[in-house]
Amino acid sequence: GQEGRGLQPRGLAPYPGLRGPGVITSDASGDPEGLFAKTLVGGGKGAFGAICGSNAIWSRFPCERARGASSTALELHAALAGMVQFMPRGSSVYCVTDSSSAAYCINKARVASDSELQRRTLKAVYNLMQDREAQAVAVHMPRELLDLCDTLSNALDIDHARTLLSAACRARSWPVMAVHHAPRFTVSEDGDIAVEHVCAAEGCECER
Repeated sequence: GQEGRGLQPRGLAPYPGLRGPGVITSDASGDPEGLFAKTLVGGGKGAFGAICGSNAIWSRFPCERARGASSTALELHAALAGMVQFMPRGSSVYCVTDSSSAAYCINKARVASDSELQRRTLKAVYNLMQDREAQAVAVHMPRELLDLCDTLSNALDIDHARTLLSAACRARSWPVMAVHHAPRFTVSEDGDIAVEHVCAAEGCECER
């Protein structure tokens, strides 16, 4: 993979568990060969979600970013979207994913394969951390422990995501989480990230 400078966290608190403060969980779902042929069928393939505290985001993958993408690239995009939404300036966060290769990429600052999309997305992760003077450490967890994010990534649309997540929270006797549209951003060939919009709450302009 591409050589890079690995993350050296300073003063990061011990990992507090999936529902702890500063923990962003994410998941992606999609068939890399037929992502956009399955936009409305096949269990909502081609979508991603992320959760932090009592808030969640959901979206479909932008065509220009995901067509023919590897699962690692999709998982990196989901983690990046979670960081855009939930990583405050000057903070230290844990990014939890069920993709060991995505966690490796984030922690080692190198791509897991010769993939230009992975390389650009990983650069965007580090550029975002630099811009916000923040740091993130990736944690790999089995999919079974990230079932809420898995539920989000298989939703057909945002209303379906809200229905599914609400049911999952009630089944655990947890407060229902708010589900927002994922942030809109672009990533240049050099990995520069331009955030266009972050959905703040229901009633946001992206709901109209």
